[in-house]
Amino acid sequence: GMGGMGKTTLAKMIYRDPKIEYEFYSRAWIYISQDYSRKEVFLNILSNFTQLTDSMYKMNDENLAKELCRILEKGKYLIVMDDVWSEEAWNDLKVAFPKNNKRSRILITSRIKRVARHANPSREPHNLRFLTPDESWRLLQRRALGAENCPEGLVKDGKHIANECRGLPLALKV
Repeated sequence: GMGGMGKTTLAKMIYRDPKIEYEFYSRAWIYISQDYSRKEVFLNILSNFTQLTDSMYKMNDENLAKELCRILEKGKYLIVMDDVWSEEAWNDLKVAFPKNNKRSRILITSRIKRVARHANPSREPHNLRFLTPDESWRLLQRRALGAENCPEGLVKDGKHIANECRGLPLALKV
């Protein structure tokens, strides 16, 4: 879905959930930009599972992928890859993730539906929907006022602002 829908927020809620932390002792969160560095991504993921060594920094991409795969093969892991922009990025990085039949998971957020479909063609991606006007108004109230009730004189303007945000959670937060 489009930027501001809450993909990263939802992924963070999942990643930080105590049940998930218990289920997946080995976890990593990695942001994948449009111009990511394969080596930096592998080093970043590795740093979640082991102490990085000088020799790791000197490794090329292929050897880093093999090292990461070797470490991940040992157990069950969860890796969140946030904001993947292309199918090529997934193809580039997936070589480091073993299929070890230990119920490991890779969660991908992307604005581009075909990226998610490409990563796992057997499952339909989860699409976030826009907030309804009532949900938008409640979120705006919560962000602006916390637990307090909105003063009666501001309700009409507040609902107008909430509607102008067109159901995008990020627009309501900023």
